[in-house]
Amino acid sequence: METFWETAESRYIPGPGLITQFVGGTQGVAIGSATAQTHAQQLNAQLELVFPDISSVAMPSQAIRSYWPGDPFARGSYLCYRPGEWTQFYGVEGERVGNIFFAGEHTSLEYQGWIEGGCDSGEVAAIEILDDLDLIATTEALRVKRSVQSEIQTKPRRLPGAKYVREKRNLPQIK
Repeated sequence: METFWETAESRYIPGPGLITQFVGGTQGVAIGSATAQTHAQQLNAQLELVFPDISSVAMPSQAIRSYWPGDPFARGSYLCYRPGEWTQFYGVEGERVGNIFFAGEHTSLEYQGWIEGGCDSGEVAAIEILDDLDLIATTEALRVKRSVQSEIQTKPRRLPGAKYVREKRNLPQIK
C-alpha cells in the first residue's frame, strides 16, 4: 500500500479525487498485460481493505496508465540497484569517458530515480563540457547558480559516497 498516494492539489477542491500508484520491478512490468481499467479494478479491491466502500465511488473507466517498458522513448525504468550493486557502481555512473559525457537521473548522486536527478546531472555535464571548451565565464555562472540553488533548496537524504564524488568532480558540496 505504500506505493499509493492521493495526488489532488487540495482536499478542499470539490469533485472527485485522484489516486496514483507507483509500481516497479516485476509488478511494474506485469501491469502492461492488461488494460488500465482492469488494473484500476484490481487496485480498488486492494484499497477496499483500508477504505471500505471505495469501489462505490471509484471510476475505473477513467483510469490512465503510463507504462514505461512499452513507451518507445523510455523503454524501461528509473535506476534501481540490485543487492550488492550499490557498493560496486554508486558514484561512477556519471563519470565521463574521454569526450563522452553522461547525464540522466541514473547518474545523479542526490536525486537518483527522479527528474531532479536528470536536471542536476545535465547541469553537471554541461559544466564539464564548458570547462573543456574554456568557456570560463559561462562555467562560473553555472557554478554560482548551482551554489545558490543548493543553499536554498530542501536537502535530500545523503548517501555516504556523495561527498567524495562531488569533491572528485570539483562540484560544490551540499550542506
